[in-house]
Order: sequence, then C-alpha cells, then structure tokens
Amino acid sequence: MSACYQQVASSRAFASLTFLAALSACLPSALAASSAASPSLVQRGSTPSLTPDIAEEAVGKDSLAGPSPPAVVPFYNLKVAHDAPRVGAKKGSNELEPASFNSTSAQDRSHCKQPFLAATSMYLSATGASLWQGQWGNWRLSEEPNSIATSSWSVNFMHSDWQTLHIKSDSGDLAVVAKPMSDEELRKSYKWVAQDNKGKWDFMTELFAPSMALYYDSRNYTIEQTGLHRLTALPSAERTAFGQGAFETWAVMDCKESLVAVLKLEKTQGLRPGRTVIYNKQGVKAADTLPDPVVDRVQFIDVNHHLMATAEAPTMDANVAMEAMPRRWELGMVLPYSVHFELGPYRLSSDLLKPEMRWIIGTAVQVRALVDAHADFVPPLVDDRWLLLSILLAVLIVVALLVFLALNGHSSHIKALFTMPSRAKTMQPQSGFHAAPLP
Repeated sequence: MSACYQQVASSRAFASLTFLAALSACLPSALAASSAASPSLVQRGSTPSLTPDIAEEAVGKDSLAGPSPPAVVPFYNLKVAHDAPRVGAKKGSNELEPASFNSTSAQDRSHCKQPFLAATSMYLSATGASLWQGQWGNWRLSEEPNSIATSSWSVNFMHSDWQTLHIKSDSGDLAVVAKPMSDEELRKSYKWVAQDNKGKWDFMTELFAPSMALYYDSRNYTIEQTGLHRLTALPSAERTAFGQGAFETWAVMDCKESLVAVLKLEKTQGLRPGRTVIYNKQGVKAADTLPDPVVDRVQFIDVNHHLMATAEAPTMDANVAMEAMPRRWELGMVLPYSVHFELGPYRLSSDLLKPEMRWIIGTAVQVRALVDAHADFVPPLVDDRWLLLSILLAVLIVVALLVFLALNGHSSHIKALFTMPSRAKTMQPQSGFHAAPLP
C-alpha cells in the first residue's frame, strides 16, 4: 500500500485527473488492507468493535476502561484505512494531557447558564436579519423548522461594537458573549497570552499538506518518507496555505464577561473554508481544525490527533462547494451548519467533549459563520455614523427653532413654512362695472 501512496504523492498536479486516478486506484487496496492491518479504523460517529489484543495494541490498555476513542482524522482527509491508530502518531508514542476547560464562578452559581448542545448533533442556523437591527438565529436539535431550539443568538447592528455575538440559553437569559479582541487587549484585560506549543501540534502539517496540494496544484512539492508520507510545499505556497499572520482573535466569555476561551479564526473573506483554533483561558491550544479545500466542512482535532467534532454547511455530508453555496439575503448571508460530535468523554479526551463544554465548539462554528458572512461589510449606522449624527443634529436644530417660534406667538409664520400661499386673488368689483348674473 505504501508503494501505491508513493505513486499518488509523487504527482505534482494533485488537483489534476492524474492525481484523482492514482488515488482512486489506491482505494480498493487500502480498503482491503483495512480489515487486516488496521482493524482500529472507525468511521465518523460509529463505535469501534475491537478484540482485546488488537485494542490494547491500537489504543493502549488504560484507555479500555471507559468509552473507546473516536475516529481519527483519516489520511488525506478521506475515509481510508492506514497503519497508525492516530494520524501522524508514531508507534509507541504517548498521548498528551489536553488543555483543560472549567466553568466560571458565575456559571457554577447559575448566574450564567451554559448553552446546551446535544451529544450527537446540532443544527446552527440564522432565522432573520435586518440592515438596521442586526441578525439573529438559534441552535436546534435537528434541521426541522419545528424542532426544539436549545439556544438563540443575535448581533446588534445599532451598536458600535456590532460584531459582538450574544448567545442566550433556552430560558432566554444571556449566557455567552463572544467578541473580537486583539491579543494586546486580551493581555491587558485577562492577562491572556498564547503559550508555546513546543511541537505538540506539528502533526497538523501532515494533514494540511494534501489540502495545500489540492489548492495549489501548480506548485512544486517534495516527498519525505518518515512513517507517513509528508508533503512539503515551497515556502511561498506554505505561507499562503497556512495563512500565517492572517488570523483574527475572538474572546469567548460568560454573561459576566469572565474569559472562558479564545478563538483564532483564519481570514478567508468567506471564499473558502478557514481554520479555527481554540485556546483555553490559560493560553494553551486545545483544538485545531482541518478545513476541506473545497467543501465548507471543518474537522475539530485535539492534541492527541483525535477527531472531536465535524461541522458542515448547509448540512452534514452535503458535499457542496463553498463557492457554489447558496446564500439568502433575508438571513444576512449567514450559512447554516450541522455540527456532529464524536463519542466521549474517554481517557485523555478533550474537555470540549464534556456535555457542559460542547457549547465552546458550537460558539466557534457560529462565530466562523458570522465572520464569513460579514466579509467587507459594515452596518450603515457604524460605517456612516458621523454623517448620520450630522443629519440628526441638523434635524434637532430645526425642531428647536420651530418650538421657539411657537412659544413666542409666531404660529402663523410657522404655518406659512409648511403651506403654499394661494395664488388666487379675490377680484374686487370696480365702479361702473357689475358682475354678470349667472345664467
């Protein structure tokens, strides 16, 4: 199978028909080998069925005490078996302690209720928009319009801080606030600084390389044989694909604005799926995303290479290219997303899979949808606020002048300002002339 993958990876035009033909030729052999060489492969949303000896070798003895780990992100982002139980992990490598998340004191005292997301899947959508009021929507248990909504969200275009996302619980009370903040503002307000990853997330390079190859098919790539096939792009292509320096920062807080998490969102202007990185309030990276190069689908991955959740627009497994995605003006161009969570928690699983913390991934998906919809958009009351304030001031001056004239007995003059004087004049009869009688 490795020889087959070498044939696939050696092609320079990864988005060409040659690449697709070579990859399709590998699929039968890969699937045939999966039953013997990789029985630990799990499809998204399924529960693995492993014999004790195979399970111990695949996931370790200690992890068998609780639920089995979820599906790993497949090689080339396809559901193809491969030799490692975790993508990019070498045999015998130890799993790491994931970043921790805890509820705030206001959430513990029920002052800020945490939004609810179901264990399997949720549907995040917009339900209305207004150029002057803002946008609003909800989180539902399914795509059915009449399904139960567990949370609602809104943004207010009348406010100067119009990008701020407000999420309310099912009781209608404010639960979560998410707004863009610079790293400097986070440092001053919350003493938040992103910590050094120390190479813990280097495996993401293995996953991003095929996406770069598909997106930049005209570039040259080199192959390194180090366990898995590693694709190394030219520096110029790699900088463009990873979007270094093109991220914006969002703070995720409870209703009392206590920091819970920090999001780093890749700026793509809504033209292609972008990365979303999640940090905890201590600055430790907790999750990264693997965006599909074409389809608006992202996969949330933890530090141990496990798949935590998948989000796709407009619904799961729709496989619609983002460039061809229909958008509705009456909903503010905000795309709906289906979010599917993997089974958990399990040993050394991320806190983001805990029932009380799943809302953080839901918030990240909702913020991503709003950022893509607001590309190059600023509400009129914010963009032209000085012009509007000048007009409002002029109107107030006119109204004050009219009130002043009315109070000083000039009501007839005020009335003349709004009425047209009659041009018809009454003809006075002159001497020696008399009006003719009517017939």
